[in-house]
Amino acid sequence: MLSLDLMNIRKQISSISFNIERLRNMCYQLDNSENNFSDEEVYVEKIKKTIMFDDISSFYKCTNKNENDLNNKKREKIVYAMIEDNIPLHWYRDDRWKCMKRRLSKFIREEISDGLDYKLELKASRTHNFDFLIKLSNDTQKKLEFKFNLTDISDTPQFLSLSTNSLSINLDDKSYGEFFYDTCISDIEKLYNTKAPCKEEYLKYLYQINPLKHDFFHIITNDKSSDKKEEKKRIVDRSIHDFLRLYSNRLDIQRLNNKLKNSQEDKIFMLYCYKQEKFFKDMLKNEELTVTKILKLKMNSNGLVNTIVLETGCKITTIHMLLRWRNQAGILNPAWQIKLVRCKNE
Repeated sequence: MLSLDLMNIRKQISSISFNIERLRNMCYQLDNSENNFSDEEVYVEKIKKTIMFDDISSFYKCTNKNENDLNNKKREKIVYAMIEDNIPLHWYRDDRWKCMKRRLSKFIREEISDGLDYKLELKASRTHNFDFLIKLSNDTQKKLEFKFNLTDISDTPQFLSLSTNSLSINLDDKSYGEFFYDTCISDIEKLYNTKAPCKEEYLKYLYQINPLKHDFFHIITNDKSSDKKEEKKRIVDRSIHDFLRLYSNRLDIQRLNNKLKNSQEDKIFMLYCYKQEKFFKDMLKNEELTVTKILKLKMNSNGLVNTIVLETGCKITTIHMLLRWRNQAGILNPAWQIKLVRCKNE
């Protein structure tokens, strides 16, 4: 009788243990299913943008250069949606979302809004020189520009990019685009065995985003010959060198200063460093936006000039204007890549 009771007890214990383990597995699966939102997305009506749950990973890594633009757009959408409370609450069960929300809210409250209520507008586009406009409850507003993986604006390769069409060296001189056509286009024609459009038409296409409907640009863009690309790069580098040697001393400094101040004055840079897991605030001082004179021309690794170095009203700050092509050398959009250099040892 006793042995039978023991057997029954053992069976009951075994059954209880099985059910406990089963319950534990069910809880584990439930927890994981509740936090597995990788396929979820949210559409933010006001900005007409979709955010994927896994887009948050863009804040936690650096990607290669080809993915920079895509990931920056993801980050800008997330910043807007977090501030405007467009993110589903259950996404914040994920530590990445929760921590980023906390850091962003702290930065806005302490560095931007001074504790006031605020609303945010997304402005990132080619028509604006900033990413966000924050409107405070005291009827003031501030321009914000977001930069990733920085603690200081001088750490970025450029704080402003201006096409050579919008900022020529001097209104009385030819632009770099005109100079390139006059001095180099025949070499490009021979290299690719094609015919360039007339100068007026060429300059019209040169500053477009996608002029590939014209055969000249289409042929050059789609030719994958590495030898031709290298030779084209040599032609372009030499043209930049020759142009700056001829015209840089005629730079219209007052016109440049107007461009700098109109686009950068009173703008707040909202910088995020993923390694330090922290936001930083930076602004350009009025003296840093005031060019006083040309200091020198700077050479690239090939010994050819490609940059104008400028003195500013701030003794520890210089501005470097690198002349380069935004979309493949010798094809589209020659522009000034403008960088701030601060001497941090002083």
